Amino acid sequence: MDIQGFSQTYWYIWFIIVLFIVSLVLVNGVGVYLYRKKRRKFLQQTNRIDNEIPMRTSLNSTSFKLSNPSYGSMSTLSIGKRPSRCTNSKVHPSRDVKISTIHETVRSDQSDSSFSSSDEVQLSLEEFQRQALKEHNNIRTIHNKPLMKLDQSLNLYAQYWAERCARANVVIPSKLDWRMHCKGELLDESLVSINSTEILDGSRFTYLLMSKGNQSHEVDCILNELSTEVGFGRAKSHPNDQTQTSQWIGVAHYYPCRQLTTVQS
Repeated sequence: MDIQGFSQTYWYIWFIIVLFIVSLVLVNGVGVYLYRKKRRKFLQQTNRIDNEIPMRTSLNSTSFKLSNPSYGSMSTLSIGKRPSRCTNSKVHPSRDVKISTIHETVRSDQSDSSFSSSDEVQLSLEEFQRQALKEHNNIRTIHNKPLMKLDQSLNLYAQYWAERCARANVVIPSKLDWRMHCKGELLDESLVSINSTEILDGSRFTYLLMSKGNQSHEVDCILNELSTEVGFGRAKSHPNDQTQTSQWIGVAHYYPCRQLTTVQS
């Protein structure tokens, strides 16, 4: 049987082959479209976080409330202008802004409906910060590094950024120039996120940082012998509609900025 006769007799085979190729092209096209749509949404969320950074506001005095549904307390950040002491704005572009007041309201008597009273105690942000500091200093002691202490302004910055990421459900580092507002110098920053129904405490947060590995940025920050002050923040995103799990986000800010540290294994 010649090729022409075979084609005429078994034409449906060629039809199936052509149909398969067309279907493959359509599936690939839909996949590319969905990927670009999801990436566009991600970039929009990222830009929204960047554009809403309060420290870049031109107002003379502004207050911002930091609230997290995972615990019943709120913090208020007030910032104001101050005369710059630096003549070269390229070196310290943000020295004209500082945190002027930090107000923390008393925890509401009515606990959140999604947590029991015992959970409210465990969800204390202050307790999380104390736990994280203790674990950090335990690790620094093992490696013969000086101990650090908590700094309220660093805590506020770390908590603010954790809540920003949690609201957008996107974990991204903060801008370098924004971090310079707190102390007038660059801060180190470490971030972790975990999908879990369990509460993120200070011990687990420090463990997640150390699990990045000896040569990681996170471990270098913890063991930076020049760092004397640290601040911690923690926030919880809204539960996933399908899995009902939330993303816990932890942020640490270190001052002064680190130098490269080698960890002895």
